[in-house]
Order: sequence, then C-alpha cells, then structure tokens
Amino acid sequence: MTTDLPGPRWLWEETNPNHAGAAGDLAKLFRNDHVKEPGLFADGAPPPAATVLAREVIQNAWDSALERRETTPPPPPENSGSSEVPEFEIRFRYRSAVGDEKRKLSDLLGLPELKRRADTVGDRSALGLKGPHHCFDDTNAATPLTRLFIEEKGTTGMYGPWRGSQSKLYLALLAVGFTPKNTGQGGSFGYGKAGLIAGSKIRTVIAYTCFNERLDDPGVTRRLLGMTYWGQHSLNATDLNATDFTGFARFGARDGNSARPFENERADELAELLGFDRRDPANPKAWGTSLLLVEPAVNRYDLETAICRSWWPALDQDNHDVNFHVEIEAADGQVWSPRPKSDPALASFHEAYEIASQIQAAPETRRKRYELKRAKGKPGPDRLLHGVLGVVADPDGWTFARSAPGETVRHRSLVALVRKPRMVVEYLEVGRHPPFVRGVFVADDSVNQVLRQTEPKGHDAWRTTPDGEGPACAYAVAKSITNRIRGRVNAFRKELKPPPKPVEHYQLKLFQKEMKKLLGGSYQSGPPPTKRPVTIRFTDGPRLKETNRPDRHLVTGRAEVGLSENAKKDSVLVEVEIRFPLLEDGRARTDLVNVTVESPAGFEAARNGTSGTYVGVLHRGEMMPFSFRTAPIPSDWSGRLEVRADPVPEKGRKTHPHAGSTNASESRDES
Repeated sequence: MTTDLPGPRWLWEETNPNHAGAAGDLAKLFRNDHVKEPGLFADGAPPPAATVLAREVIQNAWDSALERRETTPPPPPENSGSSEVPEFEIRFRYRSAVGDEKRKLSDLLGLPELKRRADTVGDRSALGLKGPHHCFDDTNAATPLTRLFIEEKGTTGMYGPWRGSQSKLYLALLAVGFTPKNTGQGGSFGYGKAGLIAGSKIRTVIAYTCFNERLDDPGVTRRLLGMTYWGQHSLNATDLNATDFTGFARFGARDGNSARPFENERADELAELLGFDRRDPANPKAWGTSLLLVEPAVNRYDLETAICRSWWPALDQDNHDVNFHVEIEAADGQVWSPRPKSDPALASFHEAYEIASQIQAAPETRRKRYELKRAKGKPGPDRLLHGVLGVVADPDGWTFARSAPGETVRHRSLVALVRKPRMVVEYLEVGRHPPFVRGVFVADDSVNQVLRQTEPKGHDAWRTTPDGEGPACAYAVAKSITNRIRGRVNAFRKELKPPPKPVEHYQLKLFQKEMKKLLGGSYQSGPPPTKRPVTIRFTDGPRLKETNRPDRHLVTGRAEVGLSENAKKDSVLVEVEIRFPLLEDGRARTDLVNVTVESPAGFEAARNGTSGTYVGVLHRGEMMPFSFRTAPIPSDWSGRLEVRADPVPEKGRKTHPHAGSTNASESRDES
C-alpha cells in the first residue's frame, strides 16, 4: 500500500472577489468568548482549548448519536440484526510516531509543504500559529510527531452527497453559521470546527467518516477529507501580482481548482496510512466519524478535567437510559474513563442532580427539590413542567466559607443548567455572599428545543434578552426559568441563615461605661478637641467603579488638602497619607489595598518607604489636590478609605525629613 498522491498534498484556496469569502482562521470565532469558570471551578481549571474541544466535539458526536436513535426503527422481535442501535462511545486516542514512521507520516500529511508556506509568509502569528516552533519544524527522527485521534461509535457518520450544502462532512469542516440540526440537538451554528482547530497547534484536521449508503448518494459509504485553517495571507507580497489566499487548504482528491474528499477504498487506504482504524460500512456498529488532530494542543489530563466538568450528567453511571461512554487512551496504551465523581468540585452537584432526578430523597434541612412549572397564560410549550431544581448546602463547610484576598477560589452559589443532551450548559452564578448553595436544574424535554434556541454559538448560556435570532417566546421562557431558579435559591439561602441574636444579647460597652461614670458622679467630659491646623475635603467621590470582571470593583476620587484657620504659620511642611485597609467584622485588617495617587506639584513620595505617603509645603489660601485610585477589590469585601494630613514636627525634620506626625487631621470614608 503506497500513498501515490501526485503533486502537493495541500490545495490552498485563493481569494476570489467574485465569490463570498471567509478567512481560514475560524478559531477567531471563539477568540472573544470567555470560557466561564465561576467560583470553585477557577481552581485547577483546564485551559480554554481543552474546554472548547471537550464541549464542541463531544456535542456534535452526541447529536449524531441522538439522530440515529430517533431515526432507526427498533429490531423485530425475531431479529436483532442490522437495525440495532449500538451504544454511543467516543474515544480520544493519543499517538506518537518516530523514526521511519514519522518520516512517512510527515510526507503523507504534507508537513514540509506547511513549513515552506509558513516560512515564506514569515509572520506565523498572522496565520494563527501560536509560538515560534511547530512540529513541521522538527525533522529529527527521534522527536515524536504527536497526533490525537477522536473516534465515535453509535452515530450516523457524516453522510450526504458532495453537492450544495447536503453533505454533513462539508458542513462540519467548511461551512459556518448555517449547519442544520435535528430538533432538540445541541449544536445549530456550525461552530464545532472551532473546537477542532483549537485542539491542533498547526490547525490541521483530517476527518474519516463511514455511513449507510443512501438513495441520494449511491455507491458511497466512506469519505476522507483534510483541512488546514490558517489566517489570510499572501505569497510574493512585494510583487504587484501577489496571490492572496483565504487560509483554507484541502487535503483531498484534486477536482480542477478544488479538492473533493477521497471516497470508499481510497479513503480506507489513506485512513490506514494515517493511523485510523478502518471502518466497515457493512457493519452498522462501525458507522461514525474519526478525526485526526495533528500536534494536539491539549494534554490528556486537561482534557479529562474538561470532559468531566462539562459532561458529568451524561457520564453518571446511574443514567442507564443515556448509554454515554467516553475513553481517553495515552500514547503508551493506558486507557482512562473520565470519572466525574473523583473531582471534588463536582461532589455537591452530583448530590443535587440525584435530588432533582428523585434518585435521592431531599430532607428539609440542607437539601431541597423544586418543580418549576409554567404559569398559566405565559408563552411556552403546552406542558406545564419546565424542569426540576435540586439544591444542597454544607452548613459545616463551604456554605459559610469566606475567601481571603489573593485566593484563587471565590466562593459563589452556583446552579448547573442541564437539558436533553446532558451537557452542562452553564454553571449559573446565583449569589456572591454566604450562605452559599449549589444546585442542578434539569430542563424538561418539553422546553428542550425552546431553550436551545436561546443559546449562543458556544452553547454556554440561556439568554434572556432577544438578539434578533429565535422567537421572542423562547427568551421569555429562559428568563422565566432563570428568574425562578434565582428565587428558589434565594429562599433556600434565607432559610440557612442563622437567626439574629435577641436584642438583650447585644452589649454597647462604650455606652455602658460612660453611663456608669455619669450615674456614679465620676463623669468627666475630658479635654476639648484639638484645633487642627490642616483641613481635608473631598471634591470628587470617593465612589465605586466597575472593572472588566464582575467580581471586582475599585474606588476612585479626589481630595484637597490645605491650611485651616487654626494654622499659626502661613507655610507648613505636611505629610499626606492615603491608604485603603480592608475590613473584617468592622475592624481594619493589617493588609492594605494598593492605592495609586496622583500628587500635586511640590509634593514628593516619602523617603521612609511608606506607600501612599507624600511630603510637601502647604501655603495659606491654597488647596492641593490628590487624585487616587485603588487596585481592583473583591466585590464581597468591604474596606475603608483613609486620608490623613499631618504637620511634620521641627525635631523630625532634622533627623528624618519625612518622619513623625502630630495634630493629625483625618478623614475616613467606608466603601
């Protein structure tokens, strides 16, 4: 068996102004999408590429499995043959090649061609390639060439004739934005390929698919097509006749100025040379698709974490009706099945899921179960049940935990939103202050399609505000559901709060002390307050300001310092200090938030090393402005802005010009 592929392996698509175009760097579709890791999920979070790969690739395969289950008739009682639907399985298989095997694979995959083009363009970042070094740069036979195979079973395969938009293979690898999906399935935007692209460092993907022969595509049961997705670029850019390219390149059978997928026996031959397991179209259990990512960007540990955190409802061994199996095989042959219950971050969500699914009873103390039903007269499906919410608390643990400044984990109340594909759509944040609870909302099948219509391209939220796509009633249903989830969670949190102390338990110690002096005849009013020589006033703020993170804010403002009418001299050397200590139980902590100060002319930073302290001369009749801005502060912490202005004593000036303070003028503001 030989490759016998004439000419270059890759056919690059030229930019043609007479046709609609798109850039090959489709990974940009997810570039501005933030992968959400709220609360405890920020600790040990996998990289975004792992999360996008785990969510998008598995969802597309699972959609195909659901389609097959819905369209395949059950076998007759006397025969359990070809119409029997196998269980869904997806396997991630890492492989490495060295020596002669690496050389042959490198030649078959056209890696030398990719290197020449990347070197010719020069700016690899413009092509979407991260880092200066890639697998096609290393020709050392001893350096492994790594690949990640993703193999699915129990699906339909990417069937459809290679014309128009009828081919699922075309839609999966080339089309953007109009992928048709069956009702109730997860994807509907055709963005799953962005997950594939993010999973390959050189952005090269090969797809090998097998399917049942169809009337509209006679004689074809297997296809193989490769794609490389780079950014737009030009060759001979300094030449007036330079050629522009979209960044799309195809690995396929040449067809004029384009390339078609290899078919049937030819697809099988190349698949085996590339390392795929051959698929037999006569065996329905072999129908499905295998993908090859060249030089994977995701390791098996991050991939396993991402799969568990996104797909644990489907992986739950108690879900016998789902039959959903995932395996990860390392390059050395070791095989793992993701075990979500071994992830401590998911333990409380498993418990809440069991309550929502009525697998486990829900006592009244630390666990609750709520059925959310549609109010009469509201838009939505005919069935009243929208879904079931299970919530749990841990009063002796994380429910009343507080996060210290600087910690990675920021405790939050979270509810996992789940619908029919059994992927966690989102860990919805429903509270930032203790008591914290965690829960799972399982949508009823009657609203599955409605909620799907509100999801963005990453399928990571149920949007509540119409954006021009989907019916308005779908967003109304999503809003109703999320509002009632928040309402039930807040009611449960309220029940968890300890009752307030009786009034008689509170002691006003200072008031009692002063009253004792007064009633005992020993009350002394004390010395009159000191007349301060320095005055402080706020001309702007202080006020809270939002940051680019919802769990952070900062404090800004402006204060003016000048001599008061009590000053005995017309010019006084003063020390001005602006600081922001955090408060805990009403008391200032020892740690301070960093404050950036813009001081007026004539005031210099103190030489004693005290941050936020400035020394200069105040003249009668002048007010000197100090603008300030704190570093971002966690939203669930409170602090106190303190501005002090002190005359520097004569004795302190001789020994240390910026030391000492007397007769302090002080202004404080809590935020």
